[in-house]
Amino acid sequence: MLKVALGLFLVFALSFHPALSSAQAPEIKVKISPFSGPIGTKVTINGTIPTATSSNITILFDNVTVATAKTDSSGNFTTAFFVPLVAKGNYSVTVVSNQASADTQMFS
Repeated sequence: MLKVALGLFLVFALSFHPALSSAQAPEIKVKISPFSGPIGTKVTINGTIPTATSSNITILFDNVTVATAKTDSSGNFTTAFFVPLVAKGNYSVTVVSNQASADTQMFS
């Protein structure tokens, strides 16, 4: 029997591009869908990084990689993951790019 856990999830988008300062880095814009759900819920992440083509994207759920993507020639990306088996609570979902600044959203 699968137990279902509900809780708040936190989405972070971070940048780790050594050549760009935060004032120079383009802003990553991330949309997640759905914003909430139990274990096993498919979470889709659509994002864009203007001016950042072929940027590597990594999605972390509670500091564990759950998905990867790469921006296209327009700086867009789409990826998805399933909410893993976790206890009820709040978890961070981090979107990491090597070419963008941060964007944070809540997932509950």
